[in-house]
Amino acid sequence: MILPTTRIRLSIIAILAVLNFAACAWGQPCHASAYLEKAHEYEKQGFTGNLLALSFYNKYVSATASDALALASRKNCIDSLKAGKFSQPVEPDAATRQEIEHFLDQMEQTWNAHQIDAVARLYSPDYINNDGLNKDEVSDLTADFWKTYPDGNCKSVVKSIWMDGEFAIVSSRDTATGTSAKPMSGVGLSGNLSSVSEGYMFMRRGNGSFLITADIVEREETKVSFGTVNAQFSAPEHAAPGSSFEATVTYASPTHRSAVCSITSQPLQYPQPTPTEVWRRMETDQVTRRMEADSKGRNEVVMATIGKTDALRPKLDGIEILTRRLNVAPTVDIEQARMQARRIN
Repeated sequence: MILPTTRIRLSIIAILAVLNFAACAWGQPCHASAYLEKAHEYEKQGFTGNLLALSFYNKYVSATASDALALASRKNCIDSLKAGKFSQPVEPDAATRQEIEHFLDQMEQTWNAHQIDAVARLYSPDYINNDGLNKDEVSDLTADFWKTYPDGNCKSVVKSIWMDGEFAIVSSRDTATGTSAKPMSGVGLSGNLSSVSEGYMFMRRGNGSFLITADIVEREETKVSFGTVNAQFSAPEHAAPGSSFEATVTYASPTHRSAVCSITSQPLQYPQPTPTEVWRRMETDQVTRRMEADSKGRNEVVMATIGKTDALRPKLDGIEILTRRLNVAPTVDIEQARMQARRIN
């Protein structure tokens, strides 16, 4: 059942989508040893702890050379969750649900009011998410987002809330919109952002109140349009490390118009490098590029940039940037694991 509650998860890919025209200040990634330390800590804490441990083992393995112990620990987390080893999360009682809903409402209100200090207070000091961002980096990225999109607004619809000991698990669908503060050079138009992501936020009770301790994003896509283009972009949501995958742009040029496009893929790492783009003219309505997923298992952003031109003049009169999150690191279907725990326990 969809709950009448909303919350915000910062859309990382929404920010990556504007790197072509806005300079962002990126923080440094958490040191690899912190991932391993956090994984060991969480692995001892039941169902939710193992989900978070798996996330941190993924990040540790992707940031280092192969580590047999970490790989074995990661496999143990996956096997334990799939086997239903742990007690399943339960629905919160009425008072706890009200407390969580108040927290989520507060987060949405402060985020949309662009109050960075108030937003930061909702995060645990030891927050690290499955893309390797800590609390300070989330604060920096949030400020960059608001600077790039002064009217940036986000809204979330909560799909479920579960309790697992001191943890609360919130599943939601999040959307973001905004208009870029600066027009794109060469086009002279501001960009209109629309973004959607789905995933889980993990909250942990400490000192009498909940704080956000982690995020896992399962699906994320973004569009930034400078002018009217209306292209379509398809790419997989999951891929095994080192496996090949295809991404396809579809765009039917209007009469007396032609189009160029580029398709890139790169790991979600920080600082994020500017992608190397190779523009090609769209001789047909579709362009497909085959690429390989990151061999270390780092999640990636797949990006397509489509430019619309006048067939008689070599000048862009519209650009669209489309992105998709590609989850490469091994993961677990959280809802399936929860149902498995319920069947066994």
